[in-house]
Amino acid sequence: AEYLASLDVLAVGGSWLAPVSLVAAEDWDEIEAEAQATASAVAATRGD
Repeated sequence: AEYLASLDVLAVGGSWLAPVSLVAAEDWDEIEAEAQATASAVAATRGD
């Protein structure tokens, strides 16, 4: 997503980071892994 490269974008949210199934299963490790993967993808897009 090109908008992630914009330094004007401060935050992005989405329920897909913590799907109901993972929350219901209390799979906090997988939720954390998804969040870290997303943060890494954003950093790579921005060149951080």
